[in-house]
Amino acid sequence: MKLSILTSVSALALMSASPALAQDNTSAITQSGNTNTATVTQPGSTNTSAIQQTGDNSKATLNQSGSSNTSEIVQATLNNANVAQLGTNGESHVVQNGNQNDAINHNGPPGAGVEEPTSYGVGVRQKATSDNAYSNIVQNGTGAWAEVDQDGSNNSSDIQQGNDLKRSGDRAYVDQSGSNNISSVKQSTDDKGPVSNPAFGGANTVNYSIINQSGSGKISNVTQNAVTGEKDESPNALATVN
Repeated sequence: MKLSILTSVSALALMSASPALAQDNTSAITQSGNTNTATVTQPGSTNTSAIQQTGDNSKATLNQSGSSNTSEIVQATLNNANVAQLGTNGESHVVQNGNQNDAINHNGPPGAGVEEPTSYGVGVRQKATSDNAYSNIVQNGTGAWAEVDQDGSNNSSDIQQGNDLKRSGDRAYVDQSGSNNISSVKQSTDDKGPVSNPAFGGANTVNYSIINQSGSGKISNVTQNAVTGEKDESPNALATVN
């Protein structure tokens, strides 16, 4: 049974999108779970968005102030996604099939003096001066955190974290400000370590990746997997690429 909040939130999202019809913006929201919220703001032009929430207690926030941008958000239960497309020709995909994942902008990487989120989710920010930015985030584990900041032109970021067998709790931060840069981060996607203690839920698979690309034509590939499954919540690995 859908809660009343679903109806009110969907209506709010549609009202947010309605004034932009004259600017050829489109937005589609599908919610089949309970207590989900979705907010779409489209002051730009020729933007397209689709949000699908099939679990419970998830939140999606999308701001398309730029033009000719495309956004897709797909979420299960207890996930949080925040996408801001302020430039032109941007493309963003956020898929969170796991639980308690976070994609929210926190203005910096984990472990660098920035407080980590109290909730989990994903954050994508394609800045006003960005052009033809591409971001893809897929989080299938539990408790993962990802943030992507993109400026410049023709930059591409792909983040894949966790699997559906155990908690991952991975952290990934990508900052691209140049042009024609490519970043790929894969963490715990092939994790073979057993969940030896359900209280930890395999939290020891935590990996950290921090990618900064400010030049042009740079290619970065980071792959990190945990294999032990011991009862230790400290990170298994830290990868920093500048």
